[in-house]
Amino acid sequence: MMIPVFSAVLAQQTTGNINGQITDPDGNALPGASVMIKGSTRASVTNLSGNFEMPDLKPGHYTLEVHYMGYKPAEAEVQVAKPRSQSTVAARNIMRRSNGCAAGCG
Repeated sequence: MMIPVFSAVLAQQTTGNINGQITDPDGNALPGASVMIKGSTRASVTNLSGNFEMPDLKPGHYTLEVHYMGYKPAEAEVQVAKPRSQSTVAARNIMRRSNGCAAGCG
């Protein structure tokens, strides 16, 4: 019984988190935005306040891809510096409106 508990504690000590808020250029939250780590299957969706979190990541550099309907896809470089650290993403300036027309326009 103690081995799984030990493994869980060890895992917590060797990983960090990425969290942040996705907003438009005016500072309005973008709920339901898709946030993915480029080149992996790790993803998150923002909540009603535009916040997201990706827990249990190994220290290193990551490229986040952000997708939201009506906006151009955006990327942000982040780093999980050390175990048990939090990397916060300020993504306000990366989201730009798309010039295209969404379905039903016209």
